[in-house]
Amino acid sequence: MRLTYAMAAMCIWTSVAWAEEDRSSGTLYAPHCKSLLSAPKNTFMEGMCLGMLQGFAGVGRGLPAAIRFCQPQDNPYKDLLGAVVRFLDAHPERLNEKFGVLALAALREAYPCP
Repeated sequence: MRLTYAMAAMCIWTSVAWAEEDRSSGTLYAPHCKSLLSAPKNTFMEGMCLGMLQGFAGVGRGLPAAIRFCQPQDNPYKDLLGAVVRFLDAHPERLNEKFGVLALAALREAYPCP
């Protein structure tokens, strides 16, 4: 019986810790995006970072004017990734924001539309 209570308490404790962590923040994504540039580990979060950038790259020119960006057609994803990593490094005070918001701001800054 004690084991059951201990296991229940442990489950509740870990679920509370999970709920408190923001799973979409720049803080969570930044190290994984950076590792893609230097030493990829093929982790789930690296895939999430690259997948989000690929998605944005596909629609960048069609976004509303406030968030639109215009990267060159033949621009490799590594360049997009570099632009985002540089932006995250330059704005550590914004890492608590959603990664998608930060990535779009970085891409808009790096590739403004004419």
